[in-house]
Amino acid sequence: MDARKVKSREALATALLALLEDKGLEEISVRELTARAGVGYATFFRHYTGLDDLLRDLSSDAVTDFLALAMPLLFGRDQSGAALALCNYIESHRKLWVTLLTRGGGAVLREKFAQQASHTAEREWARREDIPLELRVYFGVRGAVDIISWWLLRRDDYSAKEVAGFLEKMVIAPQH
Repeated sequence: MDARKVKSREALATALLALLEDKGLEEISVRELTARAGVGYATFFRHYTGLDDLLRDLSSDAVTDFLALAMPLLFGRDQSGAALALCNYIESHRKLWVTLLTRGGGAVLREKFAQQASHTAEREWARREDIPLELRVYFGVRGAVDIISWWLLRRDDYSAKEVAGFLEKMVIAPQH
């Protein structure tokens, strides 16, 4: 991809993230986005079919970042630190994650997370006869994504550190 295309795509992605700080995706127009990005209206349509297409492109990178931070939550040595790192990342990109997790994108993220977690689980987790591996992965993935989704809807009520504690107590090492 040539440098102009890369620059335009980056400007559009940056502008979308900035606009998402103030409003939902459904409230953003392509004209508003292109004005904010400093690119031509027609340029947008050379790259994307619509705002949903741009969001999918942007979310692909975000999901990769999420998975890189989330996998140590389930399989790492410092799971508490991983939980805090994940929550800090989500907090710093809150509007994007509100859009991705609470407006229909959560199912896609859960599926990608579950696929990657299943592959890792086969290598990392010792076999336990009492709980099937597939169920352990399903519960861990679902629990982590659902706790984060819940938090995003209540941002002012809990800090990233508190939510990391919830993840630790409810997903990493549930207490009886």
